[in-house]
Order: sequence, then C-alpha cells, then structure tokens
Amino acid sequence: MRDPAAFPPKRGEFKGRRAKESGAPPGGVPLRRGIADEIAALDADILQLLLRRYNLLQKLHTPGQRPGARPPAQTEQTLRLAWEKNAARISRDPRVLHRLFALIRELEFLPKPVPGEEPRPAFGLAPPARPVSLDMPGPSACRRTRLFLFLAASGGCALRIEHTLLNDPLIECIKAFNQTGAGLSWEESGAVAARAGKIPPLPDKVLFVGNDTLNFYLLLGRYLLQPSHAKFTGDAGIRLHDLTPLCRFAPSLGARLTCIVPKSGTLPARLEASGLLPEKVLFPGDLPADAISGLLVAAACGPQTMHFDLSAHGEADTVLEEALSVLQACKTKFSREGRRVRIEPGICPPPEPAAGIDLTLALPLLALPAFCGGSVRLRGNWPSCNAARQVEYLLQCAGLNTERTPDGICSRSPEQKRQPTAPDLTDLPSRFLLTALSIAALPALRGRAVPLPELPGEDTEQSAFLEALGLRLEGDMILPPTGPVSRDATPWAASTPSSALAFALAAFARPHLKLANPGIMTSLYPSFWHLYNNLLLHGSVAAQPEKEYHDAAPQRKRVRLNVPAGIGEPSDGTDN
Repeated sequence: MRDPAAFPPKRGEFKGRRAKESGAPPGGVPLRRGIADEIAALDADILQLLLRRYNLLQKLHTPGQRPGARPPAQTEQTLRLAWEKNAARISRDPRVLHRLFALIRELEFLPKPVPGEEPRPAFGLAPPARPVSLDMPGPSACRRTRLFLFLAASGGCALRIEHTLLNDPLIECIKAFNQTGAGLSWEESGAVAARAGKIPPLPDKVLFVGNDTLNFYLLLGRYLLQPSHAKFTGDAGIRLHDLTPLCRFAPSLGARLTCIVPKSGTLPARLEASGLLPEKVLFPGDLPADAISGLLVAAACGPQTMHFDLSAHGEADTVLEEALSVLQACKTKFSREGRRVRIEPGICPPPEPAAGIDLTLALPLLALPAFCGGSVRLRGNWPSCNAARQVEYLLQCAGLNTERTPDGICSRSPEQKRQPTAPDLTDLPSRFLLTALSIAALPALRGRAVPLPELPGEDTEQSAFLEALGLRLEGDMILPPTGPVSRDATPWAASTPSSALAFALAAFARPHLKLANPGIMTSLYPSFWHLYNNLLLHGSVAAQPEKEYHDAAPQRKRVRLNVPAGIGEPSDGTDN
C-alpha cells in the first residue's frame, strides 16, 4: 500500500475522494457540506498536486544532486513562461502571481519514507517543573552589532565586539559587506571585528545579500547616497520581499531601482544611483522600516548633511530610537525634532562598543520564573528604549519582580505569588506578541479560564498558537486543556524564531508539547537548545556553541536529536 503523504494521487482520484469525504452514498447524490469543508478539501488537493509537481522535478536532477535543487535553467524558463501565460487568463495582478510561482519553486518536501526506517521524531518539549536559577550573559543584540559593523566598514575604522551570537544574519552581514572590500571577520569565540584601512570605492558588481532585509538595506543605503551601479540578489527568503515601495521611492534620491524579472517587485534588482541628493527626504508610510534604518545609518557616511522626515511612517519612533542610539555612540552629529532628524556626515565608532542585550531573546528567558519559579539574571547592557520598557511591562504582567542593575537585569518570582494579569497586546511589536500571549494564557495552562486579550489585526497565527498549546477558545474566553498532551498530537511548526521561543516557554506549564522545526531557532540563537535542555539540570548555565539542528539537510540522512532524558522527549512525528 502506498503512502499518500509520499506519493501523489493518480488522475481522477481528487473527485472520488471529495465525494467520499462528503458522505455521498454509493450511486447517490452527495450530501451538501459547509463551504469551509469544501475549501479545506480543495487545499488538501492543492498540497497533493504540489507534492506531485515536486516529485516530477526531482526526475530532472542529475545523479548526486541534493533534493530540492533547482531544475535546469531552460526547464525553469519554460515552466515560468507557461505559468505566466496561464495565469494571465485568470488574474490581472502579475506581482501576486509571480510571488506565488516563486514560493512554489522554493517549496521542499520530506523525502519518501524508506521501508523499515523509523520516521524522524519531532522535538518533544518536556522540561521538569522545578525552580530555575539562571545567571548568564544576556544574548547579544544582533541588529545593533550589524549597525556598528556597517559604520566601521564604511568609515574604515577599527572595531571589535566580543561575545556575539554568530547567528545567520550576522555571518551573512559580514560576507555581504566584504563583497564591497570591507575588512570584516569573525572568530569561533564569538568575536567580530573590522580592521582599519582606506575606504575602497563601491564596486559595480553582483552583490549577494543573504536572507535578511536589514543587511540588504544597509548595503543598498550606502550605494544610494553616492554615484554607483550594482545588482543585488539574495537567498530564497528575501526573494519574496516586496520592493515595490522602494522602487517608487528611489527616484526621490536621484536613483532608479529596477527588478530584473519584469513586474515581479522582488530581487534580483539593479540599482543606478546618480548621487544627486535632495536637501530633504520625506519617507512614505509604506516604506519598510529596515529601509529607513539603512538610509539613516548610511547618511553618517554620506557626502552631505541630510534632513529626513519620518512623520508619515507608523514605526518612526522605534526606527529613530535604534538608529540614533548607534549614531550617538559613534559620535555622529545629529539633531532631532519629533519625527524629523538632521544627520551630518562623520563617524568615530568606539573600539569596543557595547551591543547590548537582545530584547526578543531576553523576554522568554526573563519570563521563565513566572512559569516555573526561581530567578533569572542576564548580564550586559540593558537598553533604555521603548521596547525595553515594553518587556519590563510584560514581566510585571506575568507577576514577576524585576530589577535593573548597572550590569544587567534580574527577574524573580515573588515570595507571595501573584496571579498574572492580562497584558495590553494592541501596541506590542510582532516579535513580542506570542510570548506575551503565552504569559496571558498562563492561568489557562494551569487549569483556570481567563479572558482572551484583545489581539492586534486579523492575524490567525495567534489563534493557531493557542490551539497548538491545547487551549480552547469560546467567545472571549481561553479555556484550559481537557487533558495532557496526546502522544499522537500533531507537532506544531513555528513560523518565526520568536514564535518557537514562545512555544518553548509555554512548555514549562504544559509539558510534552511537540515542535516540528527546532532548527528555526538556530538561525537566530544557535545555542538556545543547549541552554534550554540544561539550564534546569545545572542551575546556572552559560550558553555554549552547539551543533545546529538543520531543518533541510543538504543530503539525505537521519538526524537524531541528542536530548537529555527527562528534558526533551522525542515523540512521533516528522522533523521538517
């Protein structure tokens, strides 16, 4: 018997399956079902068709080529032309159809199961319920680290930052800047450095920017502010990033950004910049926040004083706080009036700047005492910004006592436990949202129904997250789980590293949750699972480098997760 998850259905099976699912008697008239059920059945058929397409593409690969590799260029061009021809008959939005084709092209599926081989387990999250005593250096802020490296590389200044995370965005940042002649390097100990030297002219070449949008916009900002030509390309994740707002904005800086694939609005793209800059720059409201950050920081290395107006942008305050704090540390002269800022060229970065503690990674660690008791102390520079105040507010809502010290921050469970209060989630950044939702749902995880806090927007990820925790939603209430986590429960796949952090935190109150893709964390916090699996065994643990969990291995092989007994319990399922 064939496995339907590994073998696509034959022609004509979709109609028969839908009739069977609808409850139609043999030879009778199908019973009417809800429209939502019909759409769900169609979605299942679409997935099977995509799997069939993927399996057919594998037959075009040469022997020894890894699964999921691109087909030959001629075949890919033929498929694209056929797609665009057929898509033009049903839709007039070429950008959406192009992104859909690009997304389908990047899909990778699990290989066919080998007879007799056990399926790879999901990552079972089963930490013991005992108080934590954690005292460690706080995870280093990756974004500020990259901003300092960019300024040092653009100004030809020497700089060194110790104890960074050395995650994917940071490594890709160093590689991307070095393509322009920057002297950046990293060490296995976690140190990154920029060497002093003459600033080389910007090369006219193809620049690979990896997967992170901040890296791309930093590099692009440097090119935009002086006469230059370049072509930018990137990895699969960033090739779906919408460049349409930037293409409309570039002419106001005397530049032209053109997407190489017509009407795609995505990378690869070609830039032509004249260097004829206006006196004042008004940022439109639809421009990505990272694009504004890149231009603000690049202005310190530009040829002239720049005036920027962010009054039309919704994230102006957050962007200005981050960029101006780094420019201030680099002794760049600037003046700010509300959401308007004037930046003069000139930088003098400190030889060893303090990147500070990463707030996205620090929040789940500091919230641990609310879920299992004890205390957590993170050493490092705790930033003074609105996002840091939001983190402290969430910790207070979790019923914890927080204390800021000269060398870090500490959170502890009070002697007389307080019930968590529902935090206000409407103005929280998306990177804090699911962790805050875990805190709000903590009483429900312990068996008491609580009101559902008002959620921002119409995003269904928040509801799916609560359901993955086993919680039930009825009206405006979050109801406790009906029982322990089932051994046959479907593993949950986190969409972002921050959502995986929130899921791992909730497992302290509801053990044996199953995470399908633990490797998503290693791209942002490589040593997180080492810390998670050992912090309760050893009391006080410093994060150490570990062998990464790879979601998509370059070649077929079994991956066994080395999980200490009683901490991470492997369970049935599939590891993507």
